Amino acid sequence: MPTIYLTNSNRSGLFLWYLLLFFVFVLPRTVTAQLANSPGFQCATENIPSADRQSLEAAAAKALSAKAPGFTTTITYVPIRPHIIRKTDGTGGYSMASLNNVLALTNKYYLQNGSGIQFYFSGTTPDYIDNTTLYNQYRQNTDDATVAPRDVNNALNQYYVHAFNNTSLGGYAQFPANTVASTRTIILDEGTDLDMGNRLVPHELGHTFNLLHTHEPFYGNELVTRGAGANCTTAGDLVCDTPADPYGHFTGADDACVSGCPSTYICSFVDSQGNKYQPLPTNIMSYYFPCTHDFTPGQYDRIMAGLALRQTHTAYTLDAPSTVMTAPSNVVATMIKGGVVISWQDNSSTEMGYFIERSTNPTTGFLPIGGVGPNVTTFTDAFFTSHTTYYYRVKPSNSTEGSSISPTALATSPSCIPSFTFDGCPYNLMITGVAVNGTTLSQNSGCSPATSGFYTSFTAVSGTVTAGQSVTFTVTKGTSYKMGGTIWVDLDNNGLFDDSERLYQMPSVNTASTFSGSLAIPISTTAATIAMRVVAAYSTIPDDPCNTYDYGETEDYLLVVNQPCSIPVASLSGATIISTGQTATLSASLTGTAPYSLTVNTSSGPPITFSGIAASPFDFTVSPSISTTYTLGNVANSCGPGTVSGTALVTVNCLPVPGLVSSGPLTCTQTSVTLTASGGNSYTFTNANGVLVASGPANVLVVSSAGSYSVTVANPGGCISTTSTIVTSNTAPLL
Repeated sequence: MPTIYLTNSNRSGLFLWYLLLFFVFVLPRTVTAQLANSPGFQCATENIPSADRQSLEAAAAKALSAKAPGFTTTITYVPIRPHIIRKTDGTGGYSMASLNNVLALTNKYYLQNGSGIQFYFSGTTPDYIDNTTLYNQYRQNTDDATVAPRDVNNALNQYYVHAFNNTSLGGYAQFPANTVASTRTIILDEGTDLDMGNRLVPHELGHTFNLLHTHEPFYGNELVTRGAGANCTTAGDLVCDTPADPYGHFTGADDACVSGCPSTYICSFVDSQGNKYQPLPTNIMSYYFPCTHDFTPGQYDRIMAGLALRQTHTAYTLDAPSTVMTAPSNVVATMIKGGVVISWQDNSSTEMGYFIERSTNPTTGFLPIGGVGPNVTTFTDAFFTSHTTYYYRVKPSNSTEGSSISPTALATSPSCIPSFTFDGCPYNLMITGVAVNGTTLSQNSGCSPATSGFYTSFTAVSGTVTAGQSVTFTVTKGTSYKMGGTIWVDLDNNGLFDDSERLYQMPSVNTASTFSGSLAIPISTTAATIAMRVVAAYSTIPDDPCNTYDYGETEDYLLVVNQPCSIPVASLSGATIISTGQTATLSASLTGTAPYSLTVNTSSGPPITFSGIAASPFDFTVSPSISTTYTLGNVANSCGPGTVSGTALVTVNCLPVPGLVSSGPLTCTQTSVTLTASGGNSYTFTNANGVLVASGPANVLVVSSAGSYSVTVANPGGCISTTSTIVTSNTAPLL
């Protein structure tokens, strides 16, 4: 066996191989997120002695503490080099479809609140090992040496085998160690993507990043208690937020103790202190087979510490380059009965496959939901919640580049879809076109195929309606056979088409090529968008939006709801005083339906116009040169012109233009000069030191000292301005 973790002591190799064992036969069962009745499995583990485990734990903690604070709150991309064992002639082996789908499903478990690990494939094609002997029987441990030369030293190495010599074996992995061999996981092709992607591969990669089984007994049986007296940091899986797990500790303590979906633990085993075990049957590192799977926050912390430790190793790196390529385009999400079909345009020749991601937010929160092989351009999302809008995007499975991610497409899942027993397409028993208020929503749409349940959801276009008004419609049929039609509109936007929301129903079946009428949208409709369902059926009038009919078709549409228009009313009031060159802010109050256009008349110039006013009050600024009265000329919105009232007065205090002239310089013969001010009716004189010299209506000042003199001029309106002059002296004696 390969060395798992080596202390500084002079020991021979210490090994850990994790072996996931499962029964040879698999009983079929309905699945939710993975097989709910998967085969049982056991673990044959050669554990690390406690002293070496302690060294490994200390090294992981040290590596994590050395990381920058953002390490655990961002996404770290980790490469995987896939190795697929085939027959010598190149046939057989793990499929590209399953390879991508399983890793996509695995990826969703390695994100917690948008951070953690995301795996991507290294290279543009897998490494194929064409060896019939290995294909027919991969010998546990022995053949690890056979494939070792195929290991790369810049990624995790994952080998997909067709069969083990040990027919109970499902796969195995190693804990972190400074060896290339520790990057290796050996995975059996179970033939079921759901179990492999939701349990087997996430489980094995958990070991790769230092997770133990929740029921691990090697370091002592974990007690149920937490807090004082707990041993969860030294026994069991060494994680305290995973409850103690008695699996395999007692007779009957096995996967039969789990029941239902959501899965619950129903057995009554107690620990040595008499406390009842309540393990988490959904935990990926357990040996139960629930319908949903998860890690705990403590396990996520441990995974990140394991990643930090692996990033310190020198025998290998985890930096295999991402493949740069052109992103997929023209992404479309289409509802069908039982799923959402996502299609796109493949713009690259170097993808190893594609991951499909989904979110309920158009920009954040995307999680992988599945994958497809290279050159495939469609994927069906079969697991969704009714009456939910989903956003989808597509990214290459061997690229981490943001530029390689496609645009998003959205689809809203209905609460139910009618069923049709027979295929009416050969007889044109279908809807070929729908128009609302003269807007064509679909035209020559063809017949929805049986694979879609004879159902199509049209979300790329929408009709527009107004609350409190009726809207006209026309539905075109594809046949002259007798058909009936009914239209429901989800007025309260709760995802259900209630009886009260049946807004049109044909009075009788007929052979006409169209049926038309009006839909009354209540004034109480407040949703911004609502769904409209059109059901056409052969020889009957549809009476239930979710019923089963013989032949026909269902089409769903989106209607945009405008609130009823209200005539605008605008008013203007107030008064303000400014000085020349200053601005004044006026405010108009508006009611009615926005947006508005507004015209303001002035007593001193041309009108002022505004458009696109979104809210009230509307503030605007003016800068008149003289006192001006403002009135509202008109106001209008999409309903038409409204009513206006009120005025606003802006009084402008004009600033005086001051003047100050000296009668000449001081000389030996002219010992005083006269300063003459102008521009107002009141004058205040000061000298260079700011000392008041004179103040009053007189505009002259006689001075006998050289220097700077200022005058502040006031006009009758109370506005003031200041100017200054310099009196010079020419009194030096002549020689």
